[in-house]
Amino acid sequence: MFGMLVMLVLMALVMAVLVLVPFVVAMLVALSMPVLMAVLVAFALVAFALVTFALVAFALVAFALVAFALVAFALVTFALVAFALGAFALVTFALV
Repeated sequence: MFGMLVMLVLMALVMAVLVLVPFVVAMLVALSMPVLMAVLVAFALVAFALVTFALVAFALVAFALVAFALVAFALVTFALVAFALGAFALVTFALV
């Protein structure tokens, strides 16, 4: 659960960086280039940020799914081992 919280915080930080950086760069470009070129550069940077964010979000979701699958596998394995040990204990107790 803590890992999911950390992932959400990291995702929020990545989102903030990906949203703020293009606008800062666009403002810097706007100071040195004509307005039309600055607008085009800003759109390109925002598009790049959105694609990057989509890729990062996809990677985080894939990581979460793999982590969930591993936890589920561990829980099922633990349940099976506990069941086997309980059955062994009952059989041993019945034989004794």
